[in-house]
Amino acid sequence: MKALPFSFSSALLAMSISPGKLIGILIGLLILILIVVFICVLLRRRGRAKARATEEVKAEPVREEPPEDVTPIEDEKAAEPEEEPEEPITLKESIAVAKHAAHSVKWGKKTIAEYLRVRHAGEIEINERVSQTTTGLPLADTHYAVDHKTRKCFVYVYETEGAPMLLINADPELARELHKRRGNVHKSAFPKSKDQWYSLPLDDTYSKEEVQSILDRCHAYVLGRDVNAIPLPGLAKAEPVGSQEPMTLKESIAVASHTAHSVKWSKKAIAEDLRTRHGKEVEVNERVTHTTTGLPLADTHYAVDHKTRKCFVYVYETEGSPLLLINSDAELAAELNGRHGNVHKSAFPKSKDQWYSLPLDDTYSKEEVQSILDRCHAHVLGRDAKAIKLQASLPDPVAVISASEVDDLISDEAAEAAIENDDVKVKVTGKKEIVNVDSLSACFRSGDTITVQALAEKGLISKKAGQVKLLAHGTLDKVFHVELQDFSIEAAKMIIATGGTVKRVPSPVEKK
Repeated sequence: MKALPFSFSSALLAMSISPGKLIGILIGLLILILIVVFICVLLRRRGRAKARATEEVKAEPVREEPPEDVTPIEDEKAAEPEEEPEEPITLKESIAVAKHAAHSVKWGKKTIAEYLRVRHAGEIEINERVSQTTTGLPLADTHYAVDHKTRKCFVYVYETEGAPMLLINADPELARELHKRRGNVHKSAFPKSKDQWYSLPLDDTYSKEEVQSILDRCHAYVLGRDVNAIPLPGLAKAEPVGSQEPMTLKESIAVASHTAHSVKWSKKAIAEDLRTRHGKEVEVNERVTHTTTGLPLADTHYAVDHKTRKCFVYVYETEGSPLLLINSDAELAAELNGRHGNVHKSAFPKSKDQWYSLPLDDTYSKEEVQSILDRCHAHVLGRDAKAIKLQASLPDPVAVISASEVDDLISDEAAEAAIENDDVKVKVTGKKEIVNVDSLSACFRSGDTITVQALAEKGLISKKAGQVKLLAHGTLDKVFHVELQDFSIEAAKMIIATGGTVKRVPSPVEKK
């Protein structure tokens, strides 16, 4: 029998499957394949989401998605200067800092939302939420800047047991300025984003105007507008020490642990300084940093004279800055709080004397800390502590400074405090002439004392001049000791910035 040639139709006849049934089978197989592919994609997405959620929960106890960015992602920012905090902190750490910060009565989630709604009407999307999830985890309000081409989150607002806490999408210049002012602004590891976010505990040192400008500047920043057109107002006055509730030792250590570290001071450095400068009038008690059970342990130092032995300072080392508990007069505590905004009454140690906690961050100069210790030493010995002048909080000397940079380095208050007066009321007479700071660099050697006579000898002023005013100009790269009748505050800052001194003295014809 002759074999039939193979064909699709003959195969169907052999299998007794009609074309209609075969089409149905093929469609069924196609649907099955699509279902399998869909399930695989779904499982893969769920796996990624679960991994991301797990990672965020381990790092920070808030399950919030990063803000949606509609605009194209910008290039990475250039390396940031040292003033900016280097290591990002987790959301959990940020909230812990805010919990121990002095509470701000000016701001909360509601007041911030109301301000943004009014201030940026038409260009804001307000997302108000409860303060905590049903499981007790903190939950933020998230607010978006909006225009015709962009919708982007610029601030998270958390409420804590202490100060409100902001996470801000900010320009690096704003973050550096805020960190320089208070030392408590940190890079934030949350939310995970191409942009750099910063954590900011909104304590009571922030004025209403300052917070408004911070929010306005972040709003402008994410919309790509000129942030420099929005100036940052000055510091607000800190809460008076006398009206504060005392902090526990645990709270004080928590604040210090999250404060910018001071490289100038440690337990060992303070002990050596006291031993050197106070000799037999101090009893230095150095101890290990922690007990065998991991509890913090302080060095305790005593002021001693022929009739008194009394502790005047506890020194703790933390993961952040060193922490001092000082037995101090109220005036010193108030002045320090006015300068730094981080001095609080301490509930420890229990004593009839009032103790204060002081996180020794990098805004305290070496001379300032020494004057604090000296004043506390005198205070417990019953001496005139107020006769010990609190030194200015000045940065470490720099090799070179320009007139345009000096305001960012030294505050007016610190410069004024560093200026010495020869007399309570300095008398001046004679012809007044002007000299620029950069002229000193050109004509004098580092270490020289600048007087009217010295300037006349160099030909910078006439020999008939009786008084000189020094003005800021150009750059300075030398150390000078200036003894003149007048100077602009910027000129004084330039002299101080390189390690020099400034003294206001009478005119030569009047000085006896």
